[in-house]
Amino acid sequence: GISRSLLANPAFIGRYLEVYIWLAAVYWLACTAMALLARHLEIQLDPVRSAR
Repeated sequence: GISRSLLANPAFIGRYLEVYIWLAAVYWLACTAMALLARHLEIQLDPVRSAR
């Protein structure tokens, strides 16, 4: 998908490692943000905790 499009661009020829590291960082940030949001929602919506 996106990585192939970027690597096909002449400006990124020979920069495979940099592109993949950048994509891995974006993926990690997105996953971490979703995990933190899910943890926050679980705490907020837990009926056992809110009953105490």
